Amino acid sequence: DFNSVSIVEPNIIALKWLGFWRSSNSDSFFNSKWYNTYTIVMLFFQTMFIVTGFWYLYDKRQNLNIEDINSVMFIYSANTINVVMMVNIYFNIDMIHFIQSNMQAAAFQPKTSAEAAESKKWKNTARMFQKVFFINNSICAVMSLFISLLNGNKLVLAAHVFPGLNWKVFFIYQVVMNTAGAQMCATYVTLVTSLLIEIIIQFCLLERSLQEMEDYEDLKTCIQWHLDILVFIKKVQRFCGIGVSAVFACGVFNICTSLALVIEVDHSELLFLLPYLLAMVAIIYCHSWCGSEVTYQSDKLSYAIFSSKWIDSDTAYKKLIHIYILLTKQPLVIRLGGGTFDASLPVFVTVINFLNDNQNRIFSVHAPTEV
Repeated sequence: DFNSVSIVEPNIIALKWLGFWRSSNSDSFFNSKWYNTYTIVMLFFQTMFIVTGFWYLYDKRQNLNIEDINSVMFIYSANTINVVMMVNIYFNIDMIHFIQSNMQAAAFQPKTSAEAAESKKWKNTARMFQKVFFINNSICAVMSLFISLLNGNKLVLAAHVFPGLNWKVFFIYQVVMNTAGAQMCATYVTLVTSLLIEIIIQFCLLERSLQEMEDYEDLKTCIQWHLDILVFIKKVQRFCGIGVSAVFACGVFNICTSLALVIEVDHSELLFLLPYLLAMVAIIYCHSWCGSEVTYQSDKLSYAIFSSKWIDSDTAYKKLIHIYILLTKQPLVIRLGGGTFDASLPVFVTVINFLNDNQNRIFSVHAPTEV
């Protein structure tokens, strides 16, 4: 059976473990002082993890080189975004509460076997994204540990080590924080894709209901349903508007940095860089693809209304149909960067073209010169 909550259930579990969950029930353990303390501790340790990375650049300021800068920026900039996105989710948790409460009503659920099959297909897509990102990010965390052990390093990542601190303690601290950071990334990325897929599912179900409506009561139900979907979209848009824009910018920056590092690092370090690079590209693609699907599905609503049984209806019903068609004529777009661009496949293509040009410049700089 289809259940809207089940789409984001893995993300909810991850948020609980990472310390960034808030329950809609005021008496829940996840609103208690103990859990709030856990949240503060996790936030503090992650923040200090990031600080030690950038502090490393200060330690090396006398003989700083581009490799030192790249080794810090491509990891710790991503970890900064991870923490920012977790805090963003924490303060926009009502969008998940909306799924847990309002969207459990019968109006939001499939009503026929065909609708159930359509919903299950999209749910499986969301599950696929979750599996890919959680597994890939786990591989990245394991590979970074493996490479440091293979090379006999006392640090997993470049960082400032506080005087007097045992290196083994700091090593374990880095392993735990690096793993938590990787799962934070997988959590917010798949949460965004799951929320957008939930919007897609609701548009698909609404489209079928619009095609089959026969009277004023059916139309009234569909309009109310559409308004409820728009309320949910507004919550998701508020979350995506700033957060996902930062993810896009950081993703492009980290891909450029990773491409530069690929030329300089040892072969063993490619075991980490390649899945990391894959994750960065996949993040931008998944958000762009889901954004395009939201636009495509919303664009089909006006045609679905026009295809309904309204020809033999009275004038008042036809007038309402006409108004509804006009209101749904403009497809919905997930805006990013303060409305400067949207989450869509054309944006992804633009990003790839930019990365390709950047890669060519990098390789041309490192290409051997002929004598």
